[in-house]
Amino acid sequence: MPPRVSIIIPCFNAERWLTEAMESCLEQSYSDVEVIAVDDGSTDRTLTVLRQLAAANSSRLTVLAQSHAGLCAARNAGAGRAQGGYFLFLDADDYLTCDGIARAVEASEDGRMDAVFGDWINFDEKGVETRISGAWFHPGDPLASLLRRPPVSSSVLVRRNASLWRESIVPWDVFDYFLMLVLSGFRAKYVPYPLSKVRQHDSPGRLSILKNHFDPLTKGRLYADFKTMLHSKGELNEAREEALDMEILANAYSLYRAKRKTEAVDLLQHVHVARLPAYSGYKRFGLTGFLHAMGAERGMKWFYGMNRLVGRA
Repeated sequence: MPPRVSIIIPCFNAERWLTEAMESCLEQSYSDVEVIAVDDGSTDRTLTVLRQLAAANSSRLTVLAQSHAGLCAARNAGAGRAQGGYFLFLDADDYLTCDGIARAVEASEDGRMDAVFGDWINFDEKGVETRISGAWFHPGDPLASLLRRPPVSSSVLVRRNASLWRESIVPWDVFDYFLMLVLSGFRAKYVPYPLSKVRQHDSPGRLSILKNHFDPLTKGRLYADFKTMLHSKGELNEAREEALDMEILANAYSLYRAKRKTEAVDLLQHVHVARLPAYSGYKRFGLTGFLHAMGAERGMKWFYGMNRLVGRA
């Protein structure tokens, strides 16, 4: 018998997008789907809209309401009520492709996988779409691949589990949740099919804006901390170290360009400079080459200076 899939949707002030999100869940080509929508203390009509939708779909849509506790707390509450053998976590401003769940379940059941990672499609308010591939950079090491390109929550179908989302790590909660599952032994597979469409917008309530998702210091420290953790567990192989070091380097250089030199240099202490020539992204006359030839701090200074001279800094 095909397993049920629980689609868990945390909702906060999302009334304008809810109908589209719900329709994409309830119109899946895969038949055994339940939706758990959790209102996280919204101050608009989100809860009213959810209850109206639930009245018309009472057998498939469950609505929970809680005081405002955050995105991760809402996901955890939804997972706690879910009945499915698989979870898919959808943000309320996004929606699913019609066949995405069916493709993911088939891939998981055929290969006895615990998690299936797919592509997703970013789209803006003008309707311009960009497909993002979730393909593995390292086919034999899903964890190293995810370090290079973290997924969005709705691009992953994951087998039912008791792991909790951590509010303290928002906005990098998706990175944390799925990577820790893979690290714990979850068998993962990639399917070259988009599972969801992810809305790109500048609404003031969007978490990536509220939490400064793109701050290079926060992002660089996250990768540095993850590298330290993998090393302490004896799980830091060459592919994973390369993926982490290249991300740390990119964020350190962004800090240096922003005149945040002390923070940049601090991040560089986490990079294995001696190994840089072995990395696939190594370039003799690029940042990696300068750092390897001159040392981390001096190499960063000279690389930045050379780029300023040619107008690229």
